[in-house]
Amino acid sequence: MRRIPAQRAAAPMYVGHLVGYVSVATHGPSEDREQVVDRSGKAKRSRGRKSTKPDAQADRRYEVFISSTFVDLQDEREKVIQAVLKLDCFPAGMELFPASDASQRKVIRRVIDRCDYYVVIVAGRYGSRGEDNLSYTEEEFDYAVSKGIPVLAFVHGNPDSIPVGKTDQNDDARRRLEAFRDKVSTGRHRNEWVNPDDLAAKVALALVNEIKTNPRRGWVRGPARSVRGPVRRGERKQRRRPRSSNRRSRHPRQRQPCESTCRRAITASRS
Repeated sequence: MRRIPAQRAAAPMYVGHLVGYVSVATHGPSEDREQVVDRSGKAKRSRGRKSTKPDAQADRRYEVFISSTFVDLQDEREKVIQAVLKLDCFPAGMELFPASDASQRKVIRRVIDRCDYYVVIVAGRYGSRGEDNLSYTEEEFDYAVSKGIPVLAFVHGNPDSIPVGKTDQNDDARRRLEAFRDKVSTGRHRNEWVNPDDLAAKVALALVNEIKTNPRRGWVRGPARSVRGPVRRGERKQRRRPRSSNRRSRHPRQRQPCESTCRRAITASRS
């Protein structure tokens, strides 16, 4: 395919759906740059190519990064992932990361760099923290903003109704969560949700509107390539190109004399 993977009983790899797709970043009215993705989710090569379809935008599919805390929002994430798939988009998130020897931060940034849109979901927990004492969710948000990726923010509309087991009990974590809620809501319109179904519906609607108003490079299916199978016994001769009757042998001793040579020989023998 042309730009992964790139998926779901418990947490399968959606990157498998990206195989055969090519990432296309438009550089002009008719020239696209393609980035072929292999089964590991990494780009193998890039090349410039003119678009062959009159309306390639209609066939593009987008990759959406879903960022949130995990343990307290498993049901919500599952609903959002299904909603993204129904829009013919590719979801990406922590439960979908491939096994890698790289650090978690490098893996997260590599996946975010590949995505077209970024969805952040905030509920009752700040989340586990990384090296800078920031939660991984906040690190992902800051990195997506720094890369200019469109951010769609979804904040719980009634935090007091969240069960105690899904909220932070530490005062420092609560303060950080409130600060993060304010950061997410600053400079953009945020959506409020109250349950998993409500969240999934609002994510789908927001994505449809964002794709229409702010289309990104997306992934486009690549051209099909014909692959010759193994040659079976008895078929080898049929596959060989038949030799022309006028084709000369490459061995100099087996070359046939030309017509003028024959005429000269006949004339010489008669005389």
